Amino acid sequence: MNGPTDPVKGNNTLKKAVLYILWAALFIIPTLLTKIATSQYINGVVILGIQFLIVAFTWKQTILGARLIALRFPVVLTILVITLAVGFPDTRNQIYLVSVLLVFSLIGQYQTQGVGNIFAPIINIKVLIIFGIALYFSLFYLFFSETQLTDDYFSTGLLPLYRSMRHFNFELAFGVPLSAFLLFRYPTNFVRQFFFAFCIGMFFYYSLASGGRGQALAMLITGTLVISKLGIDITSREIKVFIAALAIGGGLVFLTGQADYLLQNSVQKTVNIENYHAMSSGRWAIWYNVLTYFNQQDWQVLLVGNSAESHDYFYAMKYYSLSQPHNSLVQVVLEYGYLGLLFFCYLSILLIRNSIRNIWQLKTLNYVTLASATMLGIWVFSLTDGLFYHGLPLTMVIVLVSVIVNHNLPPNRFENGR
Repeated sequence: MNGPTDPVKGNNTLKKAVLYILWAALFIIPTLLTKIATSQYINGVVILGIQFLIVAFTWKQTILGARLIALRFPVVLTILVITLAVGFPDTRNQIYLVSVLLVFSLIGQYQTQGVGNIFAPIINIKVLIIFGIALYFSLFYLFFSETQLTDDYFSTGLLPLYRSMRHFNFELAFGVPLSAFLLFRYPTNFVRQFFFAFCIGMFFYYSLASGGRGQALAMLITGTLVISKLGIDITSREIKVFIAALAIGGGLVFLTGQADYLLQNSVQKTVNIENYHAMSSGRWAIWYNVLTYFNQQDWQVLLVGNSAESHDYFYAMKYYSLSQPHNSLVQVVLEYGYLGLLFFCYLSILLIRNSIRNIWQLKTLNYVTLASATMLGIWVFSLTDGLFYHGLPLTMVIVLVSVIVNHNLPPNRFENGR
């Protein structure tokens, strides 16, 4: 006869399973809808709804996280809440509000269950899903497509899953450092090491083949910080496996005929400093035109924004194919005005300072330094593309921010009634 079961343990197991399902749904469903729904619908309905389910399911941890942040950052939290509470009446503002609640929820979970027990499953799920996307791309172009990947980068009708290859670059910007971390995390598990090495090679292949220069800059920053400051033994077996995976992924770019776009388009644009318009893929013109249009508004709008999402500006300016300015700073100006930009820059300085301090002080590769190094690369990437506009990369930013903030919080004095 079986002995008595532990109802508490069984209940916790069920809760974990539900949370894993919610996180998987949060990463999978928006990807499947990318080609058939607008970014506004995906951000404001699908992603917002699933994030809210996670927050509601962990409401006790959400309250705990909010109390801890209020204790450590009372002024910052007050300004943030006021800014969002009186923000523009659009689903965009609701996305930011729920994102703050998600940070509270994650921090509460870290404090009660440990960072590794929450963060590790999330990044494993994320890597698995990016691997699934990359595998689908590979099978599609091997067996079903009459065109090459480089022919379909910006073709909504032909490119699998996405309207633009840059959306895949958003995922790969997280996939490469996360899979590399997991490779180093399991040095004695051959199966896991082989799988994550395979992921690294595949992700690096698509990173190069797509010619994503913003993503390349993010990977360069993150990789440099990890290798130079986190005590990585460059003679270790993991480093050799990592380098081999990168070499195979890079070699496949040439073997599969995808190198022409990389060399003749991305590299040529980058080194063509005389033509800043081509070098920025037209970004400078977009930023200049939209800020010129915005600066013609009334002074109230200049201070606090125009109660509208950024895509409304582009429609008014007849940029019908754009919904966001491909720059996080310009996006904040459009949504919250120059006062909002000042506050965003202040938050960014705090985040960058704490991330750099974490790396310099801890000097070892762990969850906190992984989040810190990756976040620094992603923040720079956001200056050239819409990572803070689209819901999926924004969600991963929220996860990374929660780990960094949690590391700088005082011990949990509210647990067990204290």
